[in-house]
This record gives sequence, C-alpha cells and structure tokens, in this order.
Amino acid sequence: MSPRRLSILLLLSSCAIALSAFKSAKMELPASLAGSAEALAVTGHNPRTWNRPIGFGPYATSSVREGVEFSWSVEAFGIRGGMAKQRYRLVLEGPEASAWEVECLTRQIEAWRDGWSVELTRAFTPRLVCGLRERSEQRVYRLVLGSSGSRLHGVVHAVGAAESGPPLLSVRSVHRLEGSRLPLDEPAGYALERAGAAVAAVETINRGRVWIGPELELESRGPAAATAAALLLFKVELSPQEP
Repeated sequence: MSPRRLSILLLLSSCAIALSAFKSAKMELPASLAGSAEALAVTGHNPRTWNRPIGFGPYATSSVREGVEFSWSVEAFGIRGGMAKQRYRLVLEGPEASAWEVECLTRQIEAWRDGWSVELTRAFTPRLVCGLRERSEQRVYRLVLGSSGSRLHGVVHAVGAAESGPPLLSVRSVHRLEGSRLPLDEPAGYALERAGAAVAAVETINRGRVWIGPELELESRGPAAATAAALLLFKVELSPQEP
C-alpha cells in the first residue's frame, strides 16, 4: 500500500472514530438531577426535518411550524454587518389533556471586517424570545435567552404582576460532556434551575433527552416541558448573510 493511500485511510479512520465518539457523547447532567430524574428520550429532534413533530415522555407536539430563516446585510465605513432571524411555533400536549402554545423568535447579529467577525446580538437584543401559553387556564409565560460569549442564559417569567418577582425558572447552557473536562463551544443542552439547583434539563446533542425532576411541583411541569420543547428547536447558530 502506498504511503499516500495509507495516510488517507488513517485520516478516514480517525474521522470515523471521532464521529462515533460524538454520537455516543452525553451532556453532563447537573448533580441535583443525577439519580433522581428519569431521562426521557426525544423523538423527532435528530435527524431533524422541517416541521416534524417532536416528543419526550408524556409530552408530544400536535403542531410544529418552523419559519424560513430570513437574513440581510449592510456595509458602512468599511464594516459589514448582518442579521438573521427565524420564527417557529408549536403546540405541546401533555398529561391530563394539557396543551401549551409556544411561539418563538430567534435572532443573531454579526459584524465583519478584514476577515474577522464578531457577534453583536447581546448588545442589541436577546438571542431567543418565546411566549408560552397554557390553553385551558390562560397562563402566559415568557422565555428570554441572551448570550455572553458562547454561553447562553435567561429566565422563564410569568407575564403580568408576578413578572417583578423571582423567575419561575432560570435557564443556562451546559457545555460539558459526561466524562470530559474540555467544554464545547456550542451548548450540549440546558439546565433549568430554581434557587441555583437544576430542577429540569434538556440535552440538545444527538437524539436529545429531557429530565424533569420529581421535586418540581405539578403547576411548574407544564412550563418546564414547554421550555424544553422550545430549546430543542432553537438554532444556536443562524446564518447572517455576509455581503
């Protein structure tokens, strides 16, 4: 076998090993959920096709509508900038005939000059904003997710008088894999926290999994599940159109 062919085979083998390792990778689960919450496998998340339903445990979407990604760009004073945005909506049905309507808008703003780029979304607007509404009781919540570098963080808040108080849930991205010390640039999933401890989590890599802690009270499970569904469809990286 020629040295060149051997090199190609070794490269292909290394890529296959790396791909296999990533497919078996798991998000590092927050300690407060380890051993206490059942992992609910996600269906319809990966491989993903447009408007395909998703589900996990007793929750499943009866409707999913993913809008077309829209982008634009401008140039001024030698600096080029662009924005991309996408809307999506879903209806998530759960136990006891509950149904949550979720409508989201995700945005990304970038600037380019001389071969480098910088993300400016945080300076102007959140990365993700969602409205969550429970049909039967007319409860409405808002999910807002912002960025700090590659990290994402936000809150789920009741809309109305309670909005001035503490959030129902805090949300933060999780970048570590189980058994690994090196963090990922993009999230492996998200932790949904209360008083600094995770009460639910969603894994967005590979096929995806969702955990809802047993200590989470019944009235908070619906908003947590609706938030998990919104995060499963959230595209961290959109594509602003570079001029």
